[in-house]
Amino acid sequence: MKISIKSFVVFLALAVVLFFAWYKFSYPRFVLVDLSVDKTQAVSIAESYLRSEGVNPEHYSTSVAFNYDRWADRYLQKTIGFNNRKDFIEKEGYDLFYWTVRFFKEFQKEEFDVKLSSKTGQIIGFRHQIEDIEPRADLGSDDSKRIAENFLKEHYQIDLGAYDIHKAEVKKYDARHDYIYSWEKSGVYIPWSNDEGGAKLITGVTISGKEVREFSVKGLEIPEKFQRYIQRQLLFGQHLSSFSFILLVIFLIFSVYTVVRKKHTVVVRSTKKLYIYIALVLAGLHLINTANNFQVILMDYDTSVSILSYLWLAISRSVIFIFIISILFIFPGLAGEALKNEDNSLNKSTSLYYYLKTTFLSRDVCASVMFGYLIFLIILGAQAVLFFLGQRYMGVWQEWNSLTRFSNAYIPFLSAFIIGISAGLNEEIAFRLFGINWVNRYVRSIPLAILVTSVFWGFGHASYPIFPVWFRGIEVTIIGLFLGFVYVRYGLLTVIIAHYLIDVFFGVSAYILGRSSFLLAASSVFVLAIPFIFALAAFIFNRNAEEKNIELALDKIQSYNLGILVTYISRKKHDGVSEARIKDELLENNWDSDIVEAGLRKVFGGK
Repeated sequence: MKISIKSFVVFLALAVVLFFAWYKFSYPRFVLVDLSVDKTQAVSIAESYLRSEGVNPEHYSTSVAFNYDRWADRYLQKTIGFNNRKDFIEKEGYDLFYWTVRFFKEFQKEEFDVKLSSKTGQIIGFRHQIEDIEPRADLGSDDSKRIAENFLKEHYQIDLGAYDIHKAEVKKYDARHDYIYSWEKSGVYIPWSNDEGGAKLITGVTISGKEVREFSVKGLEIPEKFQRYIQRQLLFGQHLSSFSFILLVIFLIFSVYTVVRKKHTVVVRSTKKLYIYIALVLAGLHLINTANNFQVILMDYDTSVSILSYLWLAISRSVIFIFIISILFIFPGLAGEALKNEDNSLNKSTSLYYYLKTTFLSRDVCASVMFGYLIFLIILGAQAVLFFLGQRYMGVWQEWNSLTRFSNAYIPFLSAFIIGISAGLNEEIAFRLFGINWVNRYVRSIPLAILVTSVFWGFGHASYPIFPVWFRGIEVTIIGLFLGFVYVRYGLLTVIIAHYLIDVFFGVSAYILGRSSFLLAASSVFVLAIPFIFALAAFIFNRNAEEKNIELALDKIQSYNLGILVTYISRKKHDGVSEARIKDELLENNWDSDIVEAGLRKVFGGK
């Protein structure tokens, strides 16, 4: 489909305005992101620390993961807001983002966990996990406390005169006593609400014998009332998502039913291979993504079981998940193609079948891809405005999940690409191509079909950690309404590209806009430019976009039926029946729409 110059101008103007809205409302949050210390450096620092403690790290298996203090981030956003959160982090030297390096052995409880700042590389937490029955000399409370105080002064230059004692307790084991001390910084108290507690800045040390077995520096202790509030929010989000999941199962059942009924139609036969090939490619990419995130799998390994059995279970679950999402792609895709092909109320480019009959490499395709970039910028800005209004008037806050997820990968931009292309294809095929055409089949209203599928799609995202959880459902529903409009007006390819760019951007934006390595930033820009490279290829090759003769895709039975149909249409034409009336009659009697179109062209002429 050709996109008019007028549409480009209008949407470009809207994209520019909303991009500036994003720059004003969302860009400032990236000042908090500092990934100056990368994964390799983090492991090296952790290994050096263990050696300084007399431990040889080469005797242990290693895993490393990037994370952030989500409880502190949630609490600070909710209680003091973004600007005050930034000031608090800078004033107290609080490390919101960190690396955790784990050293472990199969079938052995003893392990070492080293937590270090992604900004400075400083060790901000450590734990030496040992057997409960392991003996240690008992130095008593006074000497143990002295060891803890000296450790904090020598290693972190902490003046405990500025702290109040928070906790001093003894944990008794069969063959040792662990002495646990913590201090809270004076003057740092962030209340949750009246009489419901507040957050305190805590530094703690655990002493076993002469060893500093565990410590954490400057951690925010969150009040229990707030934690219970968050748990209720998360549970509510899970309920909303569970309801959406039930609808999704019904959705899938109807798509399978539609494909079974339409399996012999030209459109299903013609697009079947395409959808299977895409599903296989996506499955392969997801397997690659599983391997790319192997460190995350290792971080969750319980050393009480065989590592091989653990990995087998983890990989089996991944394969099952990959199989399910492949089914969720193929059947809604084929069903959507069949339903769209029977309804001429939407433009032809709202399906992949149209591109099979024409080409994926034309200047019209190039325009659709570039238009997707404008839609992406509009959505980016619209989300920024929605979150700004939500934060100001509804107490909304958001988290850094995409950053932590992709930073754990060996190749972050590869994971971002895989998640982006998978979400863009799966969700736009399921909810726009199939969803809108399926709902429209029953309600006979495109706007209502867009509304229904947008609400369904929106609240399926309610389990995402954006609070309050209902806000995420409303926000994504609004985006779904816009994507539905774009799909109906400008085609499927445009919304797939826009969806891909949104998901990729949220995954890699911190590498580009925060402080990170040149390689991370450059690879992130590259993965955002992939659709542009495709558009450039389409512009250069510019193949003929004229629809191919449908008769080339007919099997013997369909060719025979076409001959019969031509005879019938010729007789109807001779009797004075109009082309439109003949077409409606044949479609009402469940004739394949492609064969009907081919027959009408033979009798009435036209393309």
